[in-house]
Amino acid sequence: IGVIALVWRSSLRQVAMVAFVCALAVFAMVKGPISWALEVESAHFAEGVSLPLQQIARTVAEDGDLSQEQEDLLQAIVPLDAMKETYDPWSANGVKFNDAFDDAFLELHKGEFLKTWFEVGLQNPGAYLRAWCDLTNCYWSVNGFTWYLNGVGYDSNGDGEKESMNLIPWLAGPSN
Repeated sequence: IGVIALVWRSSLRQVAMVAFVCALAVFAMVKGPISWALEVESAHFAEGVSLPLQQIARTVAEDGDLSQEQEDLLQAIVPLDAMKETYDPWSANGVKFNDAFDDAFLELHKGEFLKTWFEVGLQNPGAYLRAWCDLTNCYWSVNGFTWYLNGVGYDSNGDGEKESMNLIPWLAGPSN
């Protein structure tokens, strides 16, 4: 039985390695020549760090532990009062699309931002975990909430009323 298990495991290892190499090759093709040929633009750095932004915003919203140096860097990206005010547990878009959000500054200070995100996480692990749980809730919870169906709501005309962005109406069910 031990020999069969060893042979079986080694063949699984080979299959896993082949699958990994194939996936890596497909990724490289899509991100490389296919994206180049289709003139696909890379997303802004802020899109790639939505979860870290969300975790920092949760920390700020909960008046978490931040050093003056960390506050200064984050303040340059988006004022902390604005971050606290626009924090939404279910979506990082409130912070990323805040009028005061300085995407250009974030693009120029990626390393500093990632270092700060890591340090703030060590100082506020509970806030980071709660932010991750809320932001990813729709992927693992039976009662999960997803703004794709329910709309995160934006004040599009300045009257203070948030409008729903129901992107997939037939999935959301009947409207009232």
